[in-house]
Amino acid sequence: MPWLQRGLDVAGCAMLILALAARFWESDVVPARFGLKVYWLAYVVGGLLLMAPAFFHRIRFQKESRSSGRLPEHEKLIQTLGDPVAELTEWTPVHHGGSTFPMHQLIVVSDHRLEFRPTREMARFHHIFVATGVLFLGIAVFAAARSLTYLAWATALTSLLVGGGGIGFYRFATRSRVLDRNAGWYWKGKFPCDVANGRRRSDAVLLKDVHAVQVLRKERDASNPDIAGSGTYPSFEINLVMRDGSRVNVTSSGGDRGTIFRDAMRIGEFIDVAVWNAS
Repeated sequence: MPWLQRGLDVAGCAMLILALAARFWESDVVPARFGLKVYWLAYVVGGLLLMAPAFFHRIRFQKESRSSGRLPEHEKLIQTLGDPVAELTEWTPVHHGGSTFPMHQLIVVSDHRLEFRPTREMARFHHIFVATGVLFLGIAVFAAARSLTYLAWATALTSLLVGGGGIGFYRFATRSRVLDRNAGWYWKGKFPCDVANGRRRSDAVLLKDVHAVQVLRKERDASNPDIAGSGTYPSFEINLVMRDGSRVNVTSSGGDRGTIFRDAMRIGEFIDVAVWNAS
């Protein structure tokens, strides 16, 4: 069923683009006998219906990811910890994405500073999107030279969406995660505060307010059309638990569970707090 959903999603998207192109861009890519210009609205509705199964699958997957409560092993761990903050803490994922490869690696910069930096696997993954964007840009230039107006516009737009989206997401996802004892902060990016007005960033927390380090294992559904492959795969995340039970995500990625746990232990030793291992 997931592969059928993907096929219907692609077919519906293609039908939608062709119908809108025939109606508003006066495209003649599809022969007139198909009636795209006359019955374009029917093709739009048909395309949306073909895309509907994949759309509702995404909604259902996201809803299930957010609504799953504590697992029995979580309840057992909470009882073992005997910590009232653990009772207040959520044990569902903070970050609902995932990957099959490690996205960040822990770097010991100095005795007073740790950083999570992007891995080579993560860089290669995002470079695929940039390369795809460049490929479509080349096709757009070729189509424009051949006066294939619709193809040029469509591939140029695809190049912008894929390449630009890949660059934007890479810059967002590859921000360093920093723990600095001299500064007394954990933050993402270059600084814990907005230098211009001194306001704290939303993802920055004082290390003295961290109560524990939480390690979670989560099963990601690769049959989701947003993720390549099929079946499920494990992904992990490391979160900082505040004294009020709130959490701040440090990293969320795949890879070896032992490496994830060692990184969490290193953070726990660094800021002298306990590590709650639910992986």
